[in-house]
Amino acid sequence: MKVQGQEKPLKFLERIYESGKIPNSLLIHGVEGSGKLETAVEFAKGLLCENGSVWGCGTCKSCRLIEGFKEELKSSPDNLRVTEDIGGKSVFVYLKGSHPDFALLPPDGTQIRIDQIRGLKSFLSTKPLLGKRKVVIIESAQLMNLQASNSLLKVLEEPPVYSHIIMTATSPESLMPTVSSRLFPVRFTPLRKEVIGKELSLKDGFLLELSKGSLKRAKLFKEKELLVKKFKGFPPKSAEELFKLSSYFDKLSIDDKVAVLEVMEESVYNLMKVNRINKDKASEILERLRELRVALQQGVKGSLALVSLAKLWR
Repeated sequence: MKVQGQEKPLKFLERIYESGKIPNSLLIHGVEGSGKLETAVEFAKGLLCENGSVWGCGTCKSCRLIEGFKEELKSSPDNLRVTEDIGGKSVFVYLKGSHPDFALLPPDGTQIRIDQIRGLKSFLSTKPLLGKRKVVIIESAQLMNLQASNSLLKVLEEPPVYSHIIMTATSPESLMPTVSSRLFPVRFTPLRKEVIGKELSLKDGFLLELSKGSLKRAKLFKEKELLVKKFKGFPPKSAEELFKLSSYFDKLSIDDKVAVLEVMEESVYNLMKVNRINKDKASEILERLRELRVALQQGVKGSLALVSLAKLWR
């Protein structure tokens, strides 16, 4: 296994595998970027392995096909897209490579839709072709809409004996109770800063704090390092610098503006740790930042709010 920093849940999965009593439906849950999807794919490889190796032997036909899927997922994911004609429209259902008994169902945009779950059920309705099992991974299952969740219930209640559904999500509570109660949970903890630092060759303590235990977040803020440098020392000392920074903020994309607010939030927490700002003022600033985040989604540019924040901050 390549996923670092999750030794306990990995050992737990190994024990489940070795017991021979593998649940038909698993939920791997935890913060984004903690290795959930990578682990789900590796565990699926083991479930399908012709030599019965928990993380796959790497040499049998099944393992080689899963490895090919992983490579294509990195380089050319569009080649894996499976669509179905539904009501005269081409609808995306899941990702599938050459392995006949494995599929990955990611969100379609910001949701997992009922047509995708229907496609999953159709896939699981036929017996395995290569081995004794069929495996489907539902990625970011918390994004299932109500119809999709309700549609999934039937197969969770009465799964085919050869089927295994592995779901990833932020938490059991992010799913409908009727869905989460039918899943065997495996919790992934936030990654330690040392693990993230080693993985990304990252030594900047502030960036590691911003990661909040997520490799995905760490990569995001490493890519936005210029923004981090510009705003982690907010507010600037002079009115001229504040004007320039506010004008710069106005020109950013929504995603970059939200990233800036997260940088500012982390700065407030750091100031509290070293007693450079009292809790009452910190709470007020954090609340203003949350309000600004909402306002940005409604089309507010935000520069005037930054000027107001600077006055409060000092």
